Amino acid sequence: MSSNEARHTAPPGRSKAPESLLGFAQNQANAALKLQSEFLGEVEDTGRTWLARARREAELWSALAAKLAVSRTIPEAFDAYRDCFAQRMQMTAEDARTVFDEYQQFASTMVKPFSHAPRHNEPANNERENTERSAPWPTRQKMTA
Repeated sequence: MSSNEARHTAPPGRSKAPESLLGFAQNQANAALKLQSEFLGEVEDTGRTWLARARREAELWSALAAKLAVSRTIPEAFDAYRDCFAQRMQMTAEDARTVFDEYQQFASTMVKPFSHAPRHNEPANNERENTERSAPWPTRQKMTA
């Protein structure tokens, strides 16, 4: 055996550690790629949602311009503005709900990988199931029981 082979040959019993470490690293990389693809999918969905929203707003203002162009009296013009304003307020309320829902979805996606890991100073999953928490608020287990 040459000196080069001796340096790169692992002692007996240690050959599995690098393989398990490699498997762990591959699993982590796959999980990170999956998380990234889920997040990018959500970002694409959000982009489509807001693009559709911008189109609706452009249509709203175009409709107002058309109504103002054909209005012959000041009350007709005020009615057109009132209707446009009411629709705009409804769109603003929808925007708020959309932003909230999208934030929840983003947060859920980003937290998902950590949801199965034990929390700091907390027992592992199998111990957590057998231990009653002393939280002052209802826990998930208490609420479903």
